[in-house]
Amino acid sequence: MKKQSVVRTILLFTNCWSILASMIAVLLFTGSCKLGIDSRKKIIVEATITHWFHRELEQVFTVKEDISLRYYPFPLKEVTPYAITLEGKFKEEKVRWEIYSDQPIKLYPPVGTAIIMHPGDSMHILYKENYPHYSGSNIQAMALMDTLAQVKERLLSPFKKYSYNVSNMADYQDWNRYLDERMALSLPIIESFRNQLKPAEYDFYKSNFIGSIECDRVDAFCGLQRAASAGNTNLTISDLIQIWDSTLYTPTRQWLNGLSEYNGSIYDVYSFTWMELNRQAGFDFSTDSLKSQEVYARTLYNKAKQQFKGQLRERLLDRILDEKVITELGLRNPVTQAILQDYYSQPGYPEFKAWVKGQEKKREEREIEKEKEAKEKEKQAAKKQSA
Repeated sequence: MKKQSVVRTILLFTNCWSILASMIAVLLFTGSCKLGIDSRKKIIVEATITHWFHRELEQVFTVKEDISLRYYPFPLKEVTPYAITLEGKFKEEKVRWEIYSDQPIKLYPPVGTAIIMHPGDSMHILYKENYPHYSGSNIQAMALMDTLAQVKERLLSPFKKYSYNVSNMADYQDWNRYLDERMALSLPIIESFRNQLKPAEYDFYKSNFIGSIECDRVDAFCGLQRAASAGNTNLTISDLIQIWDSTLYTPTRQWLNGLSEYNGSIYDVYSFTWMELNRQAGFDFSTDSLKSQEVYARTLYNKAKQQFKGQLRERLLDRILDEKVITELGLRNPVTQAILQDYYSQPGYPEFKAWVKGQEKKREEREIEKEKEAKEKEKQAAKKQSA
């Protein structure tokens, strides 16, 4: 009897401890989940926008009570072409944004260039006089941004404020000279910060700066080419070809196009690629290679696939597939299906391919919805006729 009593006591004690251990495990798991939710750190961005700069800002943005900034994850390991936008309340010349993240981000302030920020970082931008002044916890990056902004401000800006507004050869020469000067003055400054920044951030600031300068150069040429096509200049097709060949193939452009990873704006490479395709067709928009959407999309896709490499190539291909193939040609087009089949057969980069699949699905849903709307309209029209 005593033995049985002792055994029962031990079993009861063991069961109690088992139940208690389970309760502790549940509590610990719940607590860890809560900690997981709170593991993201705050990134604070503040800006002071003086009255003078606010008036300048209003010429570009609609500034009322809210001012927005954009950000992306960094680095881009998958396609994220659409930025996360965050609004901040603008009051008494000040605005503040709070971002919660557990990874670095690439942040675009209202005015100014992209900046890499880490969880826990803070930054203040003073928009005063003609350029933004940066300060914050990432001292080296802020110092680099501030110095580059000062260089830009010291240079004599072209008469046409934006590169895409170029309308004659004099405008283009002004912009080309200005971009060359900025490049020559700024690259040594970026190089001087190499040992003060993390390698990935140094690579980003260098490539992003070069990308933005070379993109402005392409935009300036596009403005000139549009003016020539409209008959607003005396430039011939031969002149345009000579200007493109002598000014667009800079050493920095060739360096940029040779990268295997690029985390700046993919438009910097995309704009050059489709304009180079136009140049290869002699800027003759009556030819099939430029006139036919199907031929153009296929040629542009093949050009990007063969000319570029790595993550840069995947980002560029996905931009082309989204805009020129899926959106412009539509999913029902046999050329679209042939290009997509070829793309999915390429090795590697499953995240990028998954994104394209998602774009296909969205487009298909839109096309089905349009078909339903068209049928409904036909139905309503038939009812009116029969009445």
